[in-house]
Amino acid sequence: MTTAKERLQAHAEALRASSFWPYLCAPSDCSKAPHRGPEGPNEDMGQCGQCGSPSWSMRPWGETFGYHLDDCSLPIWHESRCQPGGTGHPDAPTIRG
Repeated sequence: MTTAKERLQAHAEALRASSFWPYLCAPSDCSKAPHRGPEGPNEDMGQCGQCGSPSWSMRPWGETFGYHLDDCSLPIWHESRCQPGGTGHPDAPTIRG
């Protein structure tokens, strides 16, 4: 029986061998790894252009998924989760979700 990691590796190998995405590297060899899902309000689902793995990307400026913490201490446009202990910032013009 194969593990999920082995199946993912086999899938990546099959994609690289196809004529559609011959430039993909194996997820285990990706220099942009480790990949993660979206975490904060400024992030959305994305895909790594180097290995094809699911990952995250920044949402367009002025758009969030949900709200920042009321006391977010990071700049309005930040990666990952909000950090408490600041003064917060105004809501984005477009709030999804």
